[in-house]
Amino acid sequence: MNLPDIPGLFEQLKLLQPFSSHRATLKVAAGCLEAAAKDLNSGEDVLREIEKFAGGHAEGWACFAQGLQVGIGNAQLPRDMGLLLSAEFVQRTADGTDPISLHVRHLGSCWRLTTLTKKTVPQSGFLVPHSFLSSRAPADGRSGTLYLDYEVFWESQDESQPFRATLSRFTGFSTQDK
Repeated sequence: MNLPDIPGLFEQLKLLQPFSSHRATLKVAAGCLEAAAKDLNSGEDVLREIEKFAGGHAEGWACFAQGLQVGIGNAQLPRDMGLLLSAEFVQRTADGTDPISLHVRHLGSCWRLTTLTKKTVPQSGFLVPHSFLSSRAPADGRSGTLYLDYEVFWESQDESQPFRATLSRFTGFSTQDK
């Protein structure tokens, strides 16, 4: 399928890009998200897996039975807040990009950990950046209004079908005023 030049339309029509952050101005881009999921049965195994994913170069949020932690740097997860219900983290690379995210959900009898990887090939759809205002102050002590940044993957099954949002991934935090 030949993709329409949506990123080019944003440039030609001088449309506002939907999002910018303190890291960089992110633009609508062709590409895709690749998802890989695995299930774990132990809450402690899940916390260890998140910390292994982080490797000292990640940030994210985690919702526990006893509270929400937003703005966790390097995935230092608390062990005294009860059962982990959900979490999202993004792994930073040496060049400052954020190609890999981890999405965690408690499903009752287990936890599903989904790794979402940004790809530029194949260009099967569009990656559209979005930003949401956080209702919580960051746990890492940073100042300013906190935003949660995401990328939404839009794709079409074929040229006769409309584009639909099929996946999204957490890409980090920003503090720039919108």
